[in-house]
Amino acid sequence: MKPVSMMLVTAVVLGSVLVYGYVHYARLSSEQVDLLTMQAAQGLRSSRIQVQAAAYAGNARAMRAEGLYELAQKDATSVNQGVALLSEAAKKGEPEAALDMGRLYFHGRPGERPDYQQARAWLPSVAEKLPAASYYLALMDKNGLAGPVDAGKATKELILAAKGGVTDALFLLGNAYRSGDGIAKNEGEAVRCFQEAAMHEHPGAILALALAYQHGEMGLPHDERQANQLFALAHDAAQDPPRMP
Repeated sequence: MKPVSMMLVTAVVLGSVLVYGYVHYARLSSEQVDLLTMQAAQGLRSSRIQVQAAAYAGNARAMRAEGLYELAQKDATSVNQGVALLSEAAKKGEPEAALDMGRLYFHGRPGERPDYQQARAWLPSVAEKLPAASYYLALMDKNGLAGPVDAGKATKELILAAKGGVTDALFLLGNAYRSGDGIAKNEGEAVRCFQEAAMHEHPGAILALALAYQHGEMGLPHDERQANQLFALAHDAAQDPPRMP
């Protein structure tokens, strides 16, 4: 087949895919998109193309997946495209895309400083659905980022995040109970939070328990053997600390 003819066939095929995409790919379920995204990450080119087709057909879940892919490329053009896709996906009602936007601005877009005002613009709408959003809001309220310091509000947000399984939130909530920062002091609750976080190998929580046993604090007995075991566990856990949610 001559090159020109091959190009014509390719154009016709791509055109058919685009037409089909708007009636099919836009309707893919989140589960279908997640499966295609996983396959694309494993190097399956056909799945990558299908995710792209779904994204440009307006499928919010696919737009999020494609936005994250573009962000990972790190060059300015890709980052801008990724942010645009995530923003549109969030506006279409994809809650994890809103969390992605908040997280992106909390840490700072590649090569840029954090923008806490922008983070605050995206996170509240999904805080009740996604515990990680409550966690980031808690960090901002606790530290006065793009707003006043509000320990009470931060603690309420930490409680939501901790109930949702955010290990870092459990650790910070334990500190709040221990010190009475934004909530009534309760050392028993502090120990419970530290113990739960320690079960997930949070190094700070394990260290807090080790020190408590070493000094006989928070209602725990002085126990050098237990303390030393926990110090060793904290050291091991610190080699591979949990990522921020």
